[in-house]
Amino acid sequence: MQIPKRKGEEDRRLLKKADDYLTADKIQRLQDELVSLKKQIPVAAAEVQRTAEMGDLSENAGYQ
Repeated sequence: MQIPKRKGEEDRRLLKKADDYLTADKIQRLQDELVSLKKQIPVAAAEVQRTAEMGDLSENAGYQ
């Protein structure tokens, strides 16, 4: 008798790689990426504000 399995259960198990686990190196890379992204937020916010000041956002190519 077979044990019933959910449809995607086996697919998820097969797709799981060693990269899915957090190692010290992976944690450090994620922390470095977070610092980088936090530095980019003010620049991106300023760009959105600048393009929003140009007027109608629906036809603003810079905003899109």
